[in-house]
Amino acid sequence: MLTKAQLEENYKQFSDARVVELANEPDGLSDEAIEVLHNELRARQLNIRVQPQSIQDPTEFIPEPSEALTIMYPNALQIFSFQLRMILVASLVFLFLGSFLVFSSTFSHGLFSILKYIGFLFLILAAYIWINVRSKKAMLVVSQDEILFQQKWFPSNRKLIIVDLIRLFFSAKLHRIKKSDIQAIVRPTAILRVNNFYFLTIKGEKLEINFFASEEYFDQLHAYLENYLKN
Repeated sequence: MLTKAQLEENYKQFSDARVVELANEPDGLSDEAIEVLHNELRARQLNIRVQPQSIQDPTEFIPEPSEALTIMYPNALQIFSFQLRMILVASLVFLFLGSFLVFSSTFSHGLFSILKYIGFLFLILAAYIWINVRSKKAMLVVSQDEILFQQKWFPSNRKLIIVDLIRLFFSAKLHRIKKSDIQAIVRPTAILRVNNFYFLTIKGEKLEINFFASEEYFDQLHAYLENYLKN
């Protein structure tokens, strides 16, 4: 967890727009963060109050893990798997790309015939994602003393984000981190919300988490991990 001094320093770096946004949507903030936010609003003389946090089911947007995943991780406190709609989106993207390449290269030769085979590969990947990923892949697994997750290779390179996305679907390797080695779970702040976050270790390392989900799922995952680290 971040100390109060670290929270104060972070909040001082925020723009007025970001501070107002946090005041209007304080869900997921700790009591200490709420206190720091109150102080920051007064220091900036912003005439706005921090709204009360909404009460919602902490697992409302978290899909139930498949039987295969519960067997694979019998000691897990919580398994964070793919949402059905996100799998559908990914499958449709590969299906569209594959169909486009196959159709556009049907009456061509040379390089275009190679693209046709790439198109067939995309079609196979679309089927694989739909059939296997939704029931046999976990993005993050929380146990009593450790967390399994996939670390991003290119956290700050938007051009290579597709590489991390493909790894998330097709790589079974998960990174292991002990609960005692985690100082905080940090979700970077910006005027435009970005769905990414990282583990800040006690050594000061930033371990970016590779995760593909809706904003609501991100919010609840972040809240769950913050509560997990408090206990």
